[in-house]
Amino acid sequence: MKRLFGVVISLSMIFLLMGCTFEISKHKDTDNGSFEWTRTGYFQDDNMNTLYIDESQLDEYPGWFVGLYNTSEMHGWYIEQVGETLYGDLTAEGEDGEFIVTVSEEGEDGVLVEVENGDTYHFKPQDETALAEGYSVTLNIDGMGEVAYMEGTEAQFTDDDYYQSSQINIDEPATYTLSARTLDEGWSFVKWTKDGEDYAAEPTVTYDVDGSADFVAVFEFFDGNVEYDYGESDIYTQEDMDSAINVILDEFDTWEGYELHNVRYISDDCADDIYLEWLNGNENNYTECIEFVTDFRTPLEDTEVVSANCIYKDWEWWLAREDGGQWELVSYGY
Repeated sequence: MKRLFGVVISLSMIFLLMGCTFEISKHKDTDNGSFEWTRTGYFQDDNMNTLYIDESQLDEYPGWFVGLYNTSEMHGWYIEQVGETLYGDLTAEGEDGEFIVTVSEEGEDGVLVEVENGDTYHFKPQDETALAEGYSVTLNIDGMGEVAYMEGTEAQFTDDDYYQSSQINIDEPATYTLSARTLDEGWSFVKWTKDGEDYAAEPTVTYDVDGSADFVAVFEFFDGNVEYDYGESDIYTQEDMDSAINVILDEFDTWEGYELHNVRYISDDCADDIYLEWLNGNENNYTECIEFVTDFRTPLEDTEVVSANCIYKDWEWWLAREDGGQWELVSYGY
């Protein structure tokens, strides 16, 4: 099969160089008014420099991811919209100096990138003329991680010094396996999205390419502090909830290699009789029930049950008790 490889930015390389947060200059006006930034995707200029722009999907990194590859250097991180521009520092953690950019619209579909005390770039949307009769699948990254792909159904990652293009260009339908991982401490894989919609929770997926698509591998950072959200309840006190949470923690402690990120109370609605009847089944006589959800990270090595270093979101925990007694863990999972 003929494979056409476009000259595109390798976001995985960018992210390995990153790790810094951005800082908005105090002299910038952050009032965006009614202006909406809409120019996203891949762009190139006449010198084959490449630009990638995408809206962040991570709450802890609001704004826009901007990646710039100028043939000799790569910079990329999340920056904010400031007025009618995107503005911020793309300097990687541990690197000297600054790489502050102002990104603005230019012409009908172009993007102007001005590097503070540096060069100015005039970008146009990446030329896809060669793909007019074929398919283009882009593999983007939100967070700190990297992606790989291989034709067929086998997952593959190359050695750590080589990173694949983040775009698959083919001229006829084919099956590809997409893989995502992170080697950065504190970061874990969350999900794949396809064309802006949730697609898969596993880091390795097989996709039948029969049209163009935009995939994003989403990664999430955890600082080591477990968060507890008691929500609002007219039924249970915090003491009631803490006693139930302790039962969950006792069970979770038996899960070797897993890392708990948060525990959240759902709602008093989950204490309704319909759920109590379900938990009682034909054997129990519970009079109260409560539900929590958690997010957690799987072990750092693959197991027979789960993929390595993935985030499981909204894992349900159902507990019940009889007449104010001890909570019992009755059900958990999806």
